Amino acid sequence: MGSREDWQLVMVVGPHISADALHSVPANAVLVDEAPQSQLLKRASLAITHGGLNTVKDCILLGVPMLVFPIWGDQFGTALRVAFHGLGLTTELRSATAESISSMITTVEHDSGLKSRVEAMRKVFLQRENENQAAKIIEDRLAESLKVRSAGSRLR
Repeated sequence: MGSREDWQLVMVVGPHISADALHSVPANAVLVDEAPQSQLLKRASLAITHGGLNTVKDCILLGVPMLVFPIWGDQFGTALRVAFHGLGLTTELRSATAESISSMITTVEHDSGLKSRVEAMRKVFLQRENENQAAKIIEDRLAESLKVRSAGSRLR
């Protein structure tokens, strides 16, 4: 970030690393133990994440492209889906360098299609949210269950 004076980085270091313990942090970088993710994403041009599903969903719903560096579990599959749908870029964290991350940021910065793909996926997510599909599935299953119970009680 030191070479990108027109950018500002807000980095959540979490409970395992103290923000105060890190040295040589550029002036345009703020390191914190925690932060209001949604509020930051509303103003963000890019999110750098490990690919947790909630963060990826928040990025999509707020129209924010991503750099995804998965660490474990389902994050690898989520990162591949982000890349497949053109919502961001991904690579393994252990192979990332300051130069490769800077290059990825430049790619995202200059790829106008990426922002439009995130926006298109955002519209799909919002449409699905508005359709309440999960609620409908649960209600249908409950109705089926009640019918089976009701039919069973009449057989006795």
